[in-house]
Amino acid sequence: MAPAPPAAPHTADGPAAPAASYEVAASALERAAALIREIPDYPEAGILFRDITPLLADGEALRATVDALLAPFAGTFDVIAGIEARGFLLASAAAVASGTGVVPVRK
Repeated sequence: MAPAPPAAPHTADGPAAPAASYEVAASALERAAALIREIPDYPEAGILFRDITPLLADGEALRATVDALLAPFAGTFDVIAGIEARGFLLASAAAVASGTGVVPVRK
């Protein structure tokens, strides 16, 4: 696996836009997706719960996921917002990878 992209430089006004290119192989994303467990009827009948903890526990899969999240937006943001529980986790990882900050957003 390739090393993580360097953190974005900071300016007097805060972090500079990330300059790194976030390219992700389709096979890496397929592998990451395969780690997500589907649990039917949890927490109640008719709900299909997707458990991402196996993905979070796998460094390569997490890196591929974070890079794929960042790719469409590279260079266009200076902070990442994460919505609720899983969003906090993925936004924090994306913020570290891009050298920016994270803003947790709750209901």
